[in-house]
Amino acid sequence: MSVDISQSSNPVVVIGEGQSQIVEIATPGPQGPVAPPFNLGDLPNVKVASAVNKSLLYYDSSSAEWRGDAIHTVITLTDGGGF
Repeated sequence: MSVDISQSSNPVVVIGEGQSQIVEIATPGPQGPVAPPFNLGDLPNVKVASAVNKSLLYYDSSSAEWRGDAIHTVITLTDGGGF
C-alpha cells in the first residue's frame, strides 16, 4: 500500500506558533516469516530421546547436557524425592 502525501485522509495538525515542531509518523512494516516448529531434542546439548511421561528437564554437569529421562520425573520427586 502506498500513500500520496498530497492526500488529506488523515490530517496532522501541529499547534504552537514560532516553535520548531517534530512530527513522527510510523506505520507497522511487513511481518517476517513464521518460525518453524521445533522439539527440545532439536536444540544442541539437549537429550530427550529417553523421556517418559512427566519427565523433568535437568542439567547433567558430567556430560554438559540437558536431559529429560525416567530418572527425574514429577513422580520421583514427589514420591521419595530428596527435599
